[in-house]
Amino acid sequence: MHARGIDIYAGDLALKVLMTLYKRAPRELGSAWDETLETYNHLLRSPGEAEIQARLAALQAQLLTLGQHCTGLLSDLIGMIWGGTPHLPELARQQAGLEGTRKLRTLDPALSAISQTARSWGMRSGRDVVVIHDDAKVLTPETIEDLKFHLARPDLVAPSLAGQGVTVRDIHQVDSKADARVQIADLVAGMGRTVAEEALHGEAHPLRHHLEPFRPAVHVG
Repeated sequence: MHARGIDIYAGDLALKVLMTLYKRAPRELGSAWDETLETYNHLLRSPGEAEIQARLAALQAQLLTLGQHCTGLLSDLIGMIWGGTPHLPELARQQAGLEGTRKLRTLDPALSAISQTARSWGMRSGRDVVVIHDDAKVLTPETIEDLKFHLARPDLVAPSLAGQGVTVRDIHQVDSKADARVQIADLVAGMGRTVAEEALHGEAHPLRHHLEPFRPAVHVG
């Protein structure tokens, strides 16, 4: 879709697609969906070209099979994913650092979590953001500068996000054993995870209403 000039972030389209897949694919496709996701994950973590090509072929075959076992919107989405698979080898090479540059590392959940946290608080407050994070090997000086740049200019990825950038003045790394701020954040995050997991299982946690202001318009549970 990106190659055809379609902005999948406009109107939360990308998030809505992901939520549809999250809710319907496991229910309608069962373990075959989990196996396909596992193949995708292995593809983007492939260490070399031979593994990339082998796993790409396996993923394309799995997607074709999935498309034959579902109908309607879900079938259309599976077909859309299949149509984007030719772009995956380049992404996998970037993840592995095979393109002559440092590893991309977009599969690391810490980078996504830091980005979304900074963006959320920056958009809510209208102020610059300073992030305090436990020491992490993934947070190299180069990675930190990349995060700061792309958070400030999301329109470089999606024109619909123009004007929605946030300024991250710095990302400080500290020893969590000696910093109460990180310890409190870990405690709050753990509570939030417990509430969210119970919500996914249809259980009403007494603290759930406290999280309502922080949930996006499109969400799970």
